Amino acid sequence: MLGLMSTSPTPTAPPTRARRPIDFDRNLSYHLTSTVNLTTTWTVRQICRRFGLNVREWRVLAILGSYAPLCARDIVARTGMDKATVSRAVKALMRTGLLASDRDRCDKRRTRLWLSPQGAALHDRITPISEDFYARFDAGLSEDERAALLALLKKLRRHAALVLDQPEDSSP
Repeated sequence: MLGLMSTSPTPTAPPTRARRPIDFDRNLSYHLTSTVNLTTTWTVRQICRRFGLNVREWRVLAILGSYAPLCARDIVARTGMDKATVSRAVKALMRTGLLASDRDRCDKRRTRLWLSPQGAALHDRITPISEDFYARFDAGLSEDERAALLALLKKLRRHAALVLDQPEDSSP
C-alpha cells in the first residue's frame, strides 16, 4: 500500500500566507460585518436567551412592530435576510402565536403579516432594552458623525442592492 504524504505542516514549518492577502484594515465589508457580529452577540445575550427567540425571529418581530402589515418579500427587502431564513422565522413566530396573517386582498398569492396581541406585547417589552443598547452603541459618535454614517450606510445599502441585481461575473 502506498503511503500518503501528510499535507499538514510540520511543527517547525513557518506559517503559509496567501500571495494576495486582503487588506482588512481598509475593507469596508469586513468592518461592517464585524460590527454587525458584535451587535448580534449582544442581541443573543440580552434578548434572544431572555425572551426565547433567535436573532432572525427578533428581526422579523422588530420589523413588523414598525412596518406591519408586510408580506415576507417586504421583510426580506427591509432586513437583507434571505427568503428561506425569513420563511423559517415567520413559521416559528406563527407557531408560537406571535404573528397573525391574512391573504392580501389585491394579490391572493401574498400573505400579509403583523404582530398578534401577544407579539405586540413581547415587542413592547423588548424594544426599550434594544433602544437602550443602541443609544449606548451610538454614543461613540457625535450627532454629526452619526447622521453622516447613517446617510452613507443607506447609500451603500441602495448600491449593494443594485450590485446584487446585476448578473454574476463568471471570471475568477
